[in-house]
Parts: sequence; C-alpha cells; structure tokens
Amino acid sequence: MMRIISGRARGTKLYSPKNDKIRPTSDKIKESVFNLLQPITPDAVVLDLFAGTGGIGLEFVSRGAKKVYFVDNNRESVDLIRRNVAKCRFEDQSVVMNLDFETALSVARRDNMRFDYIFIDPPYASFKDMQLLGRIFDSKLMNNGGVIILEVEKDEIPEFKGTVISIKEKIYGRTKIMIITGG
Repeated sequence: MMRIISGRARGTKLYSPKNDKIRPTSDKIKESVFNLLQPITPDAVVLDLFAGTGGIGLEFVSRGAKKVYFVDNNRESVDLIRRNVAKCRFEDQSVVMNLDFETALSVARRDNMRFDYIFIDPPYASFKDMQLLGRIFDSKLMNNGGVIILEVEKDEIPEFKGTVISIKEKIYGRTKIMIITGG
C-alpha cells in the first residue's frame, strides 16, 4: 500500500500499479528522501521525471510545494498519476505530462521553467543515460540552491558534468538515493 506520509494529505492511500512494470518508491525510501531534504523550500516548484504513480511529487505538494510537473511516457503511469492527483485533490498544483524525459526537458527549456527540486527515478534495467544530469545543469533548469534527487541501483555511478556542490548518498537494499546540489 502506498500513501502520503506527511503534510496536508497525510494518510491518503494512493492507487498502486497492477503489475511490476511500474516501480513505486517505497514509503521507507520516500520518508528518508524527505528527511534528507528538510526543510522543503516554501512554495517550491518540482519536476518529477519518470513519475510512475506520482507518489514523490504528491508528497512534495502535501508538504507545501506550489507546483509539481509529473512526467512519464507510460500510459498506465500517466493514468495512475492523474487518479492519484485527483484523489489528493491537488489538481491546481499539478501538471501531468505524457512525454519522454528528453521532450519534457526541451519543453522546460523552451518555456524557461526553473525548478527547486528535480526527482529522477529512471527504470533500473533500461535507463543508462546518466548524462541527463549534465543536461539539466547545462540547461539552467534549476533555481539557485536547487536540488536533484536521483534514485538508481546501488551499484550505478552516474556521470556528473557541470558544477556539483555537494552529494549525499544513502543506500536501501538495491536502491541508492543521491541528493545533488549544483552550482
């Protein structure tokens, strides 16, 4: 069972995927991520790439984010995200985009979007494009003090291009969480 852990929608049970193709972030890992991020920037703007069920982005809204952009190219994921957004009554703070991550980043660049947090949880087995981090930094998509949260397999070592100020890492089973601050 997935749920919102904290904030104004605390305890809301979220719709879960019906199969293993979508891998939601566990409540344990989600709670750890938010413990590492505390305090959350008031009125933050968030990009949730590879959003899956939308659990992380919804947690951000519940904790005070002003707007979350949910991006996924899987139709089942997009439907789950929309249902979970409606269940939490966060429609006014949510934009659901049925796009691949590259197109979403192009749209964000074109529209001069800036984010306080970007959560990236790519499919473990099929995602090898870790130059994504460099593209985010190069595109100037982050606000000053912005943070990238990356969820990958514990043995994966992402490439960093651009200025990285700090990295915090935590490992949970086969999952590695990296909190990355750029300059």
